[in-house]
Amino acid sequence: MPEDDKGSFLQKQIKEKPNIEDVIPEYLDGDMRKPALDFVTWLRENKMPPTFAGITNAWRYSCKGKCLYYIRLSVTYRREPKKWVVNPHLFNIAKYEDVIKKEGLSEFLWDNVHHCQRCFPEKYPEGRPCVPGRNITLLGKEVREVCSGRQPLWFHEPGGPAIECIKRLLELERAARN
Repeated sequence: MPEDDKGSFLQKQIKEKPNIEDVIPEYLDGDMRKPALDFVTWLRENKMPPTFAGITNAWRYSCKGKCLYYIRLSVTYRREPKKWVVNPHLFNIAKYEDVIKKEGLSEFLWDNVHHCQRCFPEKYPEGRPCVPGRNITLLGKEVREVCSGRQPLWFHEPGGPAIECIKRLLELERAARN
């Protein structure tokens, strides 16, 4: 989409509040389309329906007044185009940390940390104020240079096993909030 059309495209989405299922086919090919649509179906069946988030190609769900996850279509990460990303907001991870470790999900989380990068070089030619990021402890391991302005976990173009892990994390977080 041309740069001039970004604003009008967002305005159209704000007005229409599209269902993610209607937009996925425009951004994802056959290899990614089916897992994404299946994941959205699972979210709806499990009473975590994605609703339009008010920003271009983004959907979210809130639980107990806080965002549980975002799904974004056609995003860029480290200057590489990505087709879709799931960003869970695991505010209560300490409550189910033992379950994550027992179920062997620790490596999956550590491998999907959103590290700090030089975002928006045209706006911040010297780098963003948050660079080089923050250090966090995630499941007992220190993770360095995590993006300061975002939630730490971003699952880019998740496939079958990754989606199953994301589902489990969302279930655990929702249960911890309830």
